[in-house]
Amino acid sequence: MDVDMGGMNMGGMNMGGMDMGSSTGMFLATNLHIAKTYWFLIATFVAALGLRRVAVVLAEHLLSRSSHGRTNVRTSRPTGPVSQFVATTTAVLRELSYPQPWHATGKFARNFNPPPLGDCLIIGLYWVVVLCMLWSNVIVSPDSDLYAYKWEIVGYRAAWVSVTQLPFIYLLSCKISPITLICGISAERLNVFHRWAARTIFLTVVVHWSFFFTEWDLAKIVRLEIQYMPMVKYGFGAWAVIGWMILSGCGFFRQQAYEVFVMQHIAAAAVLLWLVWVHVPSYASYNVWMAVAFLGFDWASRMIWAVWINIHIPTRGSKLAAARPIVGYSADAVAVGDDCISLSIRAVDFPWKPGQFICLQVPRLGLGQNHPFSILSVPSRDDESVARLFIKAQSGLTRQLRRRVELHPDHPTRLQVFVSGPWGSPPSLTNHDTIVFVATSTGISFTLPLFRKACSTSTAATRVVHFHWIIRDPSLLQHFQDDLERALLVAASQNLHATVTIHLTRIGYAGHSRIESVDSMGSSSSSDTDSFMDANAPLTRGRIHSEKHDVEVQSQVAGRHGVRISHQIGRPSLDTLLRRPIEKARGETAIIGCGGHAFPSELRNYVSRISDERAVHKGTGAQGIYLHIENYST
Repeated sequence: MDVDMGGMNMGGMNMGGMDMGSSTGMFLATNLHIAKTYWFLIATFVAALGLRRVAVVLAEHLLSRSSHGRTNVRTSRPTGPVSQFVATTTAVLRELSYPQPWHATGKFARNFNPPPLGDCLIIGLYWVVVLCMLWSNVIVSPDSDLYAYKWEIVGYRAAWVSVTQLPFIYLLSCKISPITLICGISAERLNVFHRWAARTIFLTVVVHWSFFFTEWDLAKIVRLEIQYMPMVKYGFGAWAVIGWMILSGCGFFRQQAYEVFVMQHIAAAAVLLWLVWVHVPSYASYNVWMAVAFLGFDWASRMIWAVWINIHIPTRGSKLAAARPIVGYSADAVAVGDDCISLSIRAVDFPWKPGQFICLQVPRLGLGQNHPFSILSVPSRDDESVARLFIKAQSGLTRQLRRRVELHPDHPTRLQVFVSGPWGSPPSLTNHDTIVFVATSTGISFTLPLFRKACSTSTAATRVVHFHWIIRDPSLLQHFQDDLERALLVAASQNLHATVTIHLTRIGYAGHSRIESVDSMGSSSSSDTDSFMDANAPLTRGRIHSEKHDVEVQSQVAGRHGVRISHQIGRPSLDTLLRRPIEKARGETAIIGCGGHAFPSELRNYVSRISDERAVHKGTGAQGIYLHIENYST
């Protein structure tokens, strides 16, 4: 049987997935050029982010040097036309990037919330690039010499656009990659682009096979193609695997069984590479090997680092070496509150920065469970050998850990653990006039170490630091009392105005309508509780434990050099927390937030709205607002 249609020779079965057959010479050079252009654009974008990183570091260093020993200098305030232009441009870009278009709060619907507007703009720009690659010079008119190849030319182009994106998807999934090393962007912040790039390649593959399938259907050779061309089956298999990975990667399914998701996702990624390798011709297989190279570099680097920090060679006379096992680390776990765990990893010998996290494995609770947790403690001379974690028991590893701890409530539970990391790129807060930390629930694990660092770092730029913690369970307060008090004491010694406010959302003081707040400098102010609360938030009247316990806590706090931690009853509005510090700031304000579900979206929208309302750096004198958010939801 010999059917000739537009360059397809079925008699010789000489048609493949990408530029094979008689049309190879027509399409191959152009498609290769487009593939090279794609990676040139990616490299240019990464290089630009790398240069921006260098510029920011140099600017912070120069500002710090210029203000050294000069307490009256506000380094976060523009001082000339160039710095004012940069500040205005930055403010405009922030107002564009911060908002969340919309957000749902339902258990299922919240998994379909779009990314912040800034991420949406980057994804939109990526789509513009992909669409230009896909459709440029492929739509031919009937009088063109290439009209006989009108289906093939689009199918081949879509094949190249799809396979060229493949290494990029794997690159975005790596914890250690050229992007993270050059740009200083942590891998978890690249996850959103990893997911959307995968969805993009899924659609371009649809264009690839649909145009070929249409041509086969017109020629009545669909059955022959599937029967005699094995690469067709492999191609459809690869497309199905991509679809499965996108579906199973939905937040709702990840939350059901995260460990299962990770294992099957890794297996599916390996199968996808094999299917693509057998589907594409040899001259396009370099894309598969690029993906393998990115993964190999990432996994090899992580394995070497994991071995380095988890295998300990005993050293004679070292107290740390005597306190830890040769393999892994020893950790003490205790129950905190109704559903939390405090885990202290003893005698650690790896460095970390406040705000970073580690991935934890507990072999006794099952293999293959590797969960990220923020490091609560701050490395210092006093506690540099202990890494503390504050964990909320939800499901999987955390729930198993809580159950094991509850078996021995009278003493800490000793466990052997393995760690990887630390990971993450915490924000630099050395050149902000005012810093406001806002955390909900276990979000304090991220904000507290940064707060302690801000209170202990003496800079001419920072004058004011506020810390807000919004919680439901008042029994958690005692676990963090000492850390918060020490931070306030250090801030007082640094001549820094620092305050700590705890907001209890479900339990209130009976008969207390006014609450006094005393900061680290000894000044006091009082405010009506009702004016601090969100009018729409429900408030349950009651008492924290008992009158006697309340008096003891207040006496304990007031006994330390006049340092007090303010307690507010009810859920505060963001406007109450942030507007006054922003309006009183003499330079740039940094807002650091950590919470789950709707909290990040609400904070993003509020900061964007107040920045636009105050016309930041647009001639009104209002200073910039920097926002950094961590989301602890799965």
